Amino acid sequence: MSKFLWTILVFLNFSPVLIIAGDPIYPAYLIPDSLKENANAVIRFSETNLQVSSGYKATYSVKNVITILNSRGDDYGIYIGYYDKQRKISHLSIRIYDQLGNLVDKVKNSDIEDYSAISGFSLYEDNRVRFYEPTVNRYPYTVIIEYSLNYNGYIQFPYWQPQPGSDVAIEHAILNLKMPSDHPIRYKTYHMKGKPTGRESGGSIDIHWILKQVKAFQPEPFQPLMNAVLPVVYLAPSNFSYDGSRGNMDNWENFGYWVYELLEGKTSLSESTRQKITDLVIDVPDTLEKVRRIYQYMQEYTRYVSIQLGIGDFQPFDAETVDRVGYGDCKALTNYTRALLESVGISSIYTIVKAGENWENIKTDFPSQQFNHVILAVPLHKDTIWLECTNQQMPFGFLGEFTDNRWALAITPMGGKLIKTRSYHTDSNQKICHGTIILDENGDGNGTLKFKYSGLQFDEVFGFVMADDKSQKKWLSQNLYIPNGKVTGYNVDHEGDMHPSANLEVQYDLEKYAVRSGKRLFITLNPLIGYPELPAREEKRKYDICLHKSYIHTDSIVYKLPDGFEAEHLPARVELSSAFGTFSTSVNIDDGRATYIRCLRINEGQYPASDYPDFYAFYKTVTRADKAKLVLTSGF
Repeated sequence: MSKFLWTILVFLNFSPVLIIAGDPIYPAYLIPDSLKENANAVIRFSETNLQVSSGYKATYSVKNVITILNSRGDDYGIYIGYYDKQRKISHLSIRIYDQLGNLVDKVKNSDIEDYSAISGFSLYEDNRVRFYEPTVNRYPYTVIIEYSLNYNGYIQFPYWQPQPGSDVAIEHAILNLKMPSDHPIRYKTYHMKGKPTGRESGGSIDIHWILKQVKAFQPEPFQPLMNAVLPVVYLAPSNFSYDGSRGNMDNWENFGYWVYELLEGKTSLSESTRQKITDLVIDVPDTLEKVRRIYQYMQEYTRYVSIQLGIGDFQPFDAETVDRVGYGDCKALTNYTRALLESVGISSIYTIVKAGENWENIKTDFPSQQFNHVILAVPLHKDTIWLECTNQQMPFGFLGEFTDNRWALAITPMGGKLIKTRSYHTDSNQKICHGTIILDENGDGNGTLKFKYSGLQFDEVFGFVMADDKSQKKWLSQNLYIPNGKVTGYNVDHEGDMHPSANLEVQYDLEKYAVRSGKRLFITLNPLIGYPELPAREEKRKYDICLHKSYIHTDSIVYKLPDGFEAEHLPARVELSSAFGTFSTSVNIDDGRATYIRCLRINEGQYPASDYPDFYAFYKTVTRADKAKLVLTSGF
């Protein structure tokens, strides 16, 4: 038979492909319609192999075949691969096919970018990244990416999450784990259907996971983070070796003790620097004030190099090096601050944490390397001061949403200890707005809104406070936009320290803010864009409701009404209380002025999916009230 003849449709491990000349191809028309629904991309076939061998060596190889259905799926065809002296890319192949499965591009190695992960900083010259982004504008197209990583020592392996997003479907995905019996790799699964298969023979253990026909899906409002709902297998060694340093992570204590040993001898400082820090705090009897001065010194004389803990070495550069070059990553700057404090007799605790504003807590029951950042805890007599050492403008003792209220691992001489970082109570997370708006009989006018942000709400404007004028104006147009309004001026100031706040005053010119219809004037009482509409769901909700932040928003706005107008309709007072929070609005008119008061309190938490009808009713009440209008009428 001619090698060019089409074979019968083959379901290779139940994955529809065509075989030509012995090589499988993946024409897009073989994708079942059921997998195209809600999908911007489809994983046609994915095979991941982790083979661990003796001597703390391992090979991690991946073949990923993904069909990109439209431009919204383009990002899923991108390849990004990090490597360093502990893990080398031994093989990399990228091929692109058209919708019929015809090869259109076999990407040259020279077309795959290779650059330093931290360009321009010699301390990190071993940390590199390879990057390729297809430039295809005819859809659908298929990308086949194959690569292998060789580990010379390991402390962590990539977790297996074959469905990278809700808009990706899977035809067939496989994870194969092969390991020696005396070098076991632990695993923990979430949202995986069925149990893995495996066997042990001749001193080797083989375990396999398979996913088939996994559909894309529409995300639900206020659902848990995607990483918390997609199928995933976490992998972690019990015993590990990293850059020649061996350790054990069967429990947090052992893992933390290994990290602690990496810190030994890293806090030495030159005598001149030690004397400088002594002189800096010599006149300060209060320990808290000493910590503040030293922290501000660190901020003034160093800068941050953006490199995640999981990419570079786990061992920080010594304090003397940071003192000399004036920069470092989160590990180096935290250790440097620790050394400065130690030089004047103040103890602190190097603490590793999983950082991020939209964060998922670490798996506390699965000891492993789950962290990407380092902060510093300074225990004092009545409180623990937390220091974020990578931001030269961060208020002293303030963590913000990047690292607040989550489990972290304190690195102590006795090993690792799970501790919770600082949480900010609802009452401290406030945005308060006081405003005055003056309207004429045509609905035009001007106004001034004065905002105060505190607690985690300060975090919402921290970047704005520190930005240049151009960036601030852009932020105002995106975040404090009033329909038909134009910002004519603004000023901002802030108070730093452990309980920071920012004061922002914005002046507006308002054109047709109120709508004139005959003798009536319709005034929207909430001037800022409120909450988006919450889509109703008739089908049963699948996921819990997650409210990630607790806060209070209070608005008090006085409208100076045009002469000759009186109220024809006042929105009814709203009073609402539920497990999710409280909400109230009221409007009163007196002496030609309408005073609008609104207060929304949201309670952070995870609520069962069965509560969705109640949550929807709460949310709907808020969105409707935010659209309420005061109706005025004139006698002429």
